[in-house]
Amino acid sequence: MVPAIFSQFFQSPEDYYQNQYISSIFRMLRFGAFFLSMYASSIYLALITHHQGLIPTT
Repeated sequence: MVPAIFSQFFQSPEDYYQNQYISSIFRMLRFGAFFLSMYASSIYLALITHHQGLIPTT
């Protein structure tokens, strides 16, 4: 796995057979989904522990 660039892990072989714009959009979606999955749970926990009234209990 070493030497590798972090952005290489988000590239798919299918990207080279599709349109340039469509593959770029899919790559940005992969980056967005990665960062959402990394930060969504921590933001949720921060809201619950600091501001308990922001998220309804029912």
